[in-house]
Amino acid sequence: MAIVPEKEVAAFLKNVKKIISIGEGLKFYNRPENLKTLLDLGLTSSDVINTLKYLSVTDYCKGPEPDRDRPGEFWFFGKTIKGKSIYIKLKIKIKHGRDTVYCISFHEPKYCLEYPYAE
Repeated sequence: MAIVPEKEVAAFLKNVKKIISIGEGLKFYNRPENLKTLLDLGLTSSDVINTLKYLSVTDYCKGPEPDRDRPGEFWFFGKTIKGKSIYIKLKIKIKHGRDTVYCISFHEPKYCLEYPYAE
């Protein structure tokens, strides 16, 4: 499991927040497990955006890890929303000449999440 220093996690999250705040900088994957989580918890796309904007170093689980299928790397986080643990998998890549945050996973975890920087 790849773990990086807190300052690298903080830099990644700062970049995520900057990209999302620009607007249209987020691509949410409409995978069945992601959509089911949104439906089950009554979450909107605004709720997802706000969750990502408020991720912190203490929500970090692991990464970055290389994407085996495409250029780039994945970062992994977890957040408790409405009493449910949510697994969040993110990637930043360039789309149409600008950085875009890809939220690949936003669903209940399939395994126990570990938080190396939890307080």
